[in-house]
Amino acid sequence: MSHLGNGKDPPDKDGSKKQSLEYMDKTNCSKLETNNLENIPENNVAIDADMENDSVVGIKIYAGNHPPINVISLYSTNRVSALEWYNFFKAIAKPCIIGGDFNAHHLALGSEWTHKKGADLIEALEKHDLIFLNDGSPTKVKLPNHVRHSAVDVTLVSSDLALKSDWRVLEDPIGSDHLPVLFCIRNTSVVKIFNKPGKWDIKKANWSLYKEKWEAKENKSIILENSGNYDVLVRIMNKVGKESIPLNQSFTPSCRKLGKTWWDDDCARIAEKRKLAFKAYKKLPTKPNFEILKELSVEAHRVFREAKRESWKYFCSTIKRSTPIKVIWNKLRVIKNVHTPQPMPHMYGQWVENVILALCPQGPSNNEKEIS
Repeated sequence: MSHLGNGKDPPDKDGSKKQSLEYMDKTNCSKLETNNLENIPENNVAIDADMENDSVVGIKIYAGNHPPINVISLYSTNRVSALEWYNFFKAIAKPCIIGGDFNAHHLALGSEWTHKKGADLIEALEKHDLIFLNDGSPTKVKLPNHVRHSAVDVTLVSSDLALKSDWRVLEDPIGSDHLPVLFCIRNTSVVKIFNKPGKWDIKKANWSLYKEKWEAKENKSIILENSGNYDVLVRIMNKVGKESIPLNQSFTPSCRKLGKTWWDDDCARIAEKRKLAFKAYKKLPTKPNFEILKELSVEAHRVFREAKRESWKYFCSTIKRSTPIKVIWNKLRVIKNVHTPQPMPHMYGQWVENVILALCPQGPSNNEKEIS
């Protein structure tokens, strides 16, 4: 019986407590605060599976409207058979995230060889609808006397979380022989796209109004009080410009959903015909108009279904035996209309550094590093 807890675990037979898993939440790659973990709703989790001498800890978390997620951390040092993996995964309710040092080698995970434990692990995953997120990158620092790379640190998720997940290995091992893994789950496929800032439409500028606003008494006084402050000057110029010069609308922010990869000209034509037929029926709800709308709706479903089938065939034809798993994941996200944003410097940079220094300090320190 492996008990998964949050620091409130019952003592083991020897009177000691098992190590607990600290939960870190980063919804949509937003801000993480580890100094406020007590406010995150959580429950203990217990699973009925024997993992003798292996360390298993975990927690159940609640994130917005999403069903509770079981987060499991595993450190495995022993031989584990396919049946033992099977029973372990069977005992974990979904949706779930399972990560840790599995000490299992398999070509699919990124190791340069496969041994029995790794093969048994992959076999058990297929039977429990679990997906590994490893993209083939090594997760362990190669030692001088070793000639092969290995990826023993594995991250598994239930299939409903797979396409929402981002996974990558960081470059700095922070003094360890294992490389840190950054893992993030997005909660939406709606993408807000911010284009370039709007440009001034100089041809339509109201220069009389611009001059009037610029020479206003309050603007002059602010400039005189901050004669050496360039930022103040720019702020006033932008404020006056917004009041007297229109922006080119083609550069304003927009919010949209990603397009369908299978959508083609035939789909667009039948969709437009169906739309016009609906307008005609709405304007004149007669039986002939209804029959036309019904026929076009059936035809549209047929065209869409055929387009999806052909798109899937093309997708399968692009996958070869040598295609990297990372490329396959990216293709699947495109098909499922799931956007994978490019990481911005401010999104990961300092945040990752603070997390690593707080959880894995390079040396003793009297001052705790605050993460925000």
